Amino acid sequence: MKRIKLLAVILSVIMMIGLVIPMTAMADDPTGSITIEDDPRAGTIYKAFKIFDLTWNGKAPDEGGAYSYTLNPRYNAIASLATPYLALPSPSDAQAREFADAVWAIIKDMTPELEGLANDEGWAELELGYYLVSSVGNNPDGGSPVTAAVSLTTNAPDVKIKPKVDFPTIDKNQSLTAGDYAKTKLNASIGDTIYYRLDSEVPNMYNYTSYIFTVKDTMSVGLTFNEDVVVLVDGEPYDHWTYAENPSPQTFHIVFTPSEFVKLRPTAPIVITYTALLNDDAVIRVGPNTNTVFLEYSNNPYPAGNGSTGSTPPITVEVWTYDFRILKHNEAEEPLAGAEFILKATENGAVIPVVRVGAAPADLTTAAVYRPALAGETPVDTMITPPSGLILVQGLAPGTYYLEETEAPDGYNALVDEEEVLVSETELVTSPILNKTGTQLPGVGGIGRTIFYIAGVALMFGAGIVLIVRRKVTAK
Repeated sequence: MKRIKLLAVILSVIMMIGLVIPMTAMADDPTGSITIEDDPRAGTIYKAFKIFDLTWNGKAPDEGGAYSYTLNPRYNAIASLATPYLALPSPSDAQAREFADAVWAIIKDMTPELEGLANDEGWAELELGYYLVSSVGNNPDGGSPVTAAVSLTTNAPDVKIKPKVDFPTIDKNQSLTAGDYAKTKLNASIGDTIYYRLDSEVPNMYNYTSYIFTVKDTMSVGLTFNEDVVVLVDGEPYDHWTYAENPSPQTFHIVFTPSEFVKLRPTAPIVITYTALLNDDAVIRVGPNTNTVFLEYSNNPYPAGNGSTGSTPPITVEVWTYDFRILKHNEAEEPLAGAEFILKATENGAVIPVVRVGAAPADLTTAAVYRPALAGETPVDTMITPPSGLILVQGLAPGTYYLEETEAPDGYNALVDEEEVLVSETELVTSPILNKTGTQLPGVGGIGRTIFYIAGVALMFGAGIVLIVRRKVTAK
């Protein structure tokens, strides 16, 4: 798989702790600390920029203590932003968010005062001040790395930051019925409907005004998408999405409307269901018929990053189908042409309609190939052995099947009972089927027994006549 390149997203601002530092918290030589907690990403690197210095006259509040923030000279480039912000008596969350965003756009490429891994001991013995904190780390699911957490906060004196980092996930399962979904390998026959289910949830979209959420699905050529997508969000039908083939019927996208998706409740479950048909292009035995999905999602809430996206790791589920072969022969082990069969899933059960694949072979080595008929196809009446005596039936789920011989080769006796054949996952099974020549006596029961009963009565009646005649002759 290609590794997705790093795409930046500044996801959230942690609420400003406050501009006023309690005087009771200050010692003669006050210091503070910043600790990062509960970052779900792997190997996250945090950077802290000390935007404002704190000055204090060293007195306690009841002794005329006073303090103020001044712009760190390193960041004079943001002076036009800092002056009006510092003039605010009590900045709101929205104002803090706007200020942090604007500052980050200017200083993001500068060298920070502090840098280190998340979830360690953090930074201690820090000069008090106002810090802008950002980070970049890897999505633990293996998808796109995520840059996150622009936080404007004062270490007054100790602060703990829990970043608002979110990235959606998606899961895929399948079944032969509309339920009992699982990710395990699925066995099926050509013509079967495969049911698919995708599970995700609405991510935290803090600070986004729109949000890209696109499901991208690719099926191998052995599967035909039925274009029957149903979307549920929070258990209710959801209609703010479009379907698009891209670039072919084997690849389609479910595109959620960004301006509507951003309004959804975070953590609300998303369930997407649809079906596909296992078709006549299915791979037989040697490999799976696959369906792969991944999710493309927004990863930058800022105007400069509009349209920037990350993606989840792809998830693939597999459908397998198999085959069996028969060899029709006589007692001399010679192949027999002209035997006709019908295929059944159960003994004495319903006939499985089949079609022939390609022309009937005329040589002594090639099998006649058949498969289950699809809707709209005209099935053959019977499967007929060619000169090789071989019939190959493709596109069946593993299990036991039955063949009924409806016509024997010329000069040979037709089989009385159905022949059991096996479709195996581990090997192509060839079942030899013998036809014998010569007179076939009636079986026990049925018309055969009736014939013998009639013949027996006739003989007994004849014997009675002879006995009566002899008695008459003797009497004379």
